[in-house]
Amino acid sequence: MSNHEPNVLTLIANRTKPTRFAPQKWENFRSDYITGLGSLRELARKHGLKLGTVEARCRREHWTMLRRQREENALKGLIGSPVCSSGRRSRRECGMVDQAGPTASGRNALSLRPRLA
Repeated sequence: MSNHEPNVLTLIANRTKPTRFAPQKWENFRSDYITGLGSLRELARKHGLKLGTVEARCRREHWTMLRRQREENALKGLIGSPVCSSGRRSRRECGMVDQAGPTASGRNALSLRPRLA
């Protein structure tokens, strides 16, 4: 063996083990994904992780479902129930929907036109 070829035992001894991603960092990563700060690919690149590792953890811990639920709840919060001046919440309670049956003009009773007082 020549002096320029590396010794196999030296290579094995110098090999570094992959470091584990700290639990707190995983929690931050998960939070970033669920709050919509980026895709799995973008966040994996940002944190220096392999995409396959991140995707496996995402599937195992159902991050996609949690992200969808958060988005739906945020959307519900934005849309919400309309509150009219009387403090009532539904369109029917606010008088924006006819109570039943077609009207004399033939329009559907569930139209969203305000009632004239």
